[in-house]
Amino acid sequence: MPFTTTADAVPKETSWLQMYGDGLPALLVQNGGRWDLVQAYAPRTTTQRKNQIWVLRRSFRVERFAEIRRIAKYEFELMLSWTLSSAVGSFESDQAAFDDAVDDVVARVGGFLLDKTHGGRFMAAAEDPTNIDVTYTPPMQTVTRAALEATVRYTADDYDFTG
Repeated sequence: MPFTTTADAVPKETSWLQMYGDGLPALLVQNGGRWDLVQAYAPRTTTQRKNQIWVLRRSFRVERFAEIRRIAKYEFELMLSWTLSSAVGSFESDQAAFDDAVDDVVARVGGFLLDKTHGGRFMAAAEDPTNIDVTYTPPMQTVTRAALEATVRYTADDYDFTG
């Protein structure tokens, strides 16, 4: 797939995260997952009482190699928001459910054992599992918003191009 633009990186990655039925965990509730929304870019106002993932591009760079070849490298950031909804009102069980949901996200980001292209969308995405970084916001900071939050960061390389 030849390079045409860097502007399509977030929609391409969002479509990968919305995929299901391929052997990796489905993320969206309508497909059997745990998340109500997987959306490209952050909205101005968030939907309340929904488990949400926003896909952002934290940074990108274009590197030159082999004289006339270049490659775009992206750093993706997934912002996760998990609604407190334990049927028994247990903050601990909400945190455990959030851990399970984050694990699904990390598994989908990690992709298949021998295919790290996110379905051909990139030349390589989250290829090195040590580069998938999950940072949780301390629960006591988000409990007043009735949510748990985390950020997942990883990189992807687009297809190389002449330029």
